[in-house]
Amino acid sequence: MHMRKILLGFAMLFIALMANAQTQTVSGKITDATGAAIPSATVLEKGTKNGTISGEDGSYILKVKSSKAILVFSAVGFETFEAPATNAKAIVLKTDTRNLGEIVVTGVGTAVSKKRLGISVE
Repeated sequence: MHMRKILLGFAMLFIALMANAQTQTVSGKITDATGAAIPSATVLEKGTKNGTISGEDGSYILKVKSSKAILVFSAVGFETFEAPATNAKAIVLKTDTRNLGEIVVTGVGTAVSKKRLGISVE
């Protein structure tokens, strides 16, 4: 009976170590079509809440649960892009002109649609 508990303990430890070994670190750089870095782009592991944002130079680092993970890249003014974690070193986002509308900054951290502002703006 005592030996069974020891073997069960080793089996649980082995499973825990294998589960931890599945995680991997993915890193890369996010740019636009001209090669300019895209700061503050969102990088999410698809189907999870695991994510990060790119730095000022467009670089990011993210630990994913599996090498088979799919990463979702998004940024304001750019089309969302998906790529396998194994192929996410150099991401180029395309400009999305369809969803851009006029906005007016009315204060620090506050943006309002021009239609909703109710005053004349040049």
